Amino acid sequence: MDALKLCEHYFRVAERRTPPPQWVPWEGHYKWRYVEKLPQQALLQKLARQITGLKSLSILLSAGFLQEVGVLFRVLDEISEDVSFISLGLIHSDWTENHRRYLEYFWRESDADGPPTIQRKKIRAFVNRRGGLSDPSSADRVGREIHQAYSDYIHARSAPIMAMVKGPPPNFFLDGIRDPIPRFAYEEQVPSYFYRALGSAFMVIKVSAPTEVEACYRDLKAWEVSNHELIL
Repeated sequence: MDALKLCEHYFRVAERRTPPPQWVPWEGHYKWRYVEKLPQQALLQKLARQITGLKSLSILLSAGFLQEVGVLFRVLDEISEDVSFISLGLIHSDWTENHRRYLEYFWRESDADGPPTIQRKKIRAFVNRRGGLSDPSSADRVGREIHQAYSDYIHARSAPIMAMVKGPPPNFFLDGIRDPIPRFAYEEQVPSYFYRALGSAFMVIKVSAPTEVEACYRDLKAWEVSNHELIL
């Protein structure tokens, strides 16, 4: 089974074990909302976005929209960190004030309620240390560098945008970059994002459906063995 199908399968397993959204009154009409606001419900939502992000990634890459792929890489990086941050806090019974503040922000209905209360570097630091990395400081540094690189795509800074120009004469490609040379750098990273999504699915299952952990782990390791040459 491919990574995306595995992620969807285990998403549905976790979904069945998680208290569902409810159809509640909202400003004169109704909306689906998680009224309990449990960490497990936040994890399910994050995994849903990780899965749809992977589907979007494939579409954008096939069309040659490399700038937009860079934006999605940043989004998927953060979602993966968020899933690990919440899951590891629960698994290790190390639920901190930062977790509480993170979920408080997560459940807000609008940015008008205030900016994020937890810096990305604090989330990354918790994940790298609670995740058992042998050199968490180096992981912190690499994470910051990757975060900054993809921030340039999100904020549309000049340097990455100029990769859209081909010539001579100079001309902006507005319908996707078909040149295989710049595309390769993006394409070779894609399998790692599918692998990390499988890791997220495993973390969510461990928290939300522990009876399925062994099966999920077997599937994760089988995919890893079959695709090890593709994972960066």
